Amino acid sequence: MDIYSFLNSKDIADHCRKINHTWNPFEMAVIIGISIRPMADRHVAWRELIDHYPEMATPKGYHHESYPSLHEKLAEAIEYEELYHTNALALFKKPEQGAVYMYRVTGTYGRTDRITSRIDICNTVFSSLEAVFADMKNDYEREEIQRIKIVKSHLDDVDVFCKIEM
Repeated sequence: MDIYSFLNSKDIADHCRKINHTWNPFEMAVIIGISIRPMADRHVAWRELIDHYPEMATPKGYHHESYPSLHEKLAEAIEYEELYHTNALALFKKPEQGAVYMYRVTGTYGRTDRITSRIDICNTVFSSLEAVFADMKNDYEREEIQRIKIVKSHLDDVDVFCKIEM
């Protein structure tokens, strides 16, 4: 497994590769878990840890006890994330009366010799997720977008608020 590809900093990944730094399975699991890589990539990597790396107990943390099996804990995390995210995404996409979507884009803009980062907040509300993506497609090139945050709000019910970042 190329654990370096899960590091969120290219510079740190390059340095660790250069010095041939290694981590134990728990440390690798944490690196994978905090990675900005897609959930599917993280789950493939965790499954590889379960199948091909030695079992170990997790260390005790400030807010949790040690778990006797890293492999079992990773399997539980995968199951929970797949179930939770599948249901959350379905709920988020579900058209609902009184629900609107808004988005924010973080990206890079400018000439190649002077690239700047900026955040654009769209001040328009949309009645569907499809309309959000259509608007973004008209306003941005794929290469410009680093992160998209889409929020779904229920206008008539202040107690209901769904939010997901993609």
